[in-house]
Amino acid sequence: MQDQELITIDRFATAAQARVACDYLQAHGVDALMMEQDRLRFNPLRPSRAPGIRVVVRSGDEVSARALLAAVEAQGESGEGHSAGHSEREGESAGLSGC
Repeated sequence: MQDQELITIDRFATAAQARVACDYLQAHGVDALMMEQDRLRFNPLRPSRAPGIRVVVRSGDEVSARALLAAVEAQGESGEGHSAGHSEREGESAGLSGC
């Protein structure tokens, strides 16, 4: 990924679900990565920080990525166990795992 800020596009309960989304985005020209949330830092008082696998993209690809995933969800093809709409700015790239 280039030197742009990373944005969490979606969060998934399993790596398999995240991989499907990540591969779909990449197949449509959006550079996406999977990041596993640190389960030891889970705070039940902050549900937006729930543990799981995040799919992140460069800030410049956020609009395209969200539109692609929204189109899939509208067609009923998305997996369960994720919560769309969480946009988080990432300050570091440690723990990145390409699709």
